[in-house]
Amino acid sequence: MLDSAHRKTILILTLAVALVSALLATIVQEEIRERLGPAFYVVGLAIAGCVLLVLAG
Repeated sequence: MLDSAHRKTILILTLAVALVSALLATIVQEEIRERLGPAFYVVGLAIAGCVLLVLAG
C-alpha cells in the first residue's frame, strides 16, 4: 500500500502531465489558436504558470 507522501507525489505529477498535455493540445490544434486569437498567449502562459506552481509544490 502507498504511503501518503508517495500518493501525493503521484497525484501532483499526474496533474502536471495533464496540464502539459492540455498546453500541447492547444499549441498543436491550429483551429483553437485561430479561434482564441490573442487570448491564446494568455491561456498558454496561464497553463504554463499552473504547471510551474504545481511542480513547486
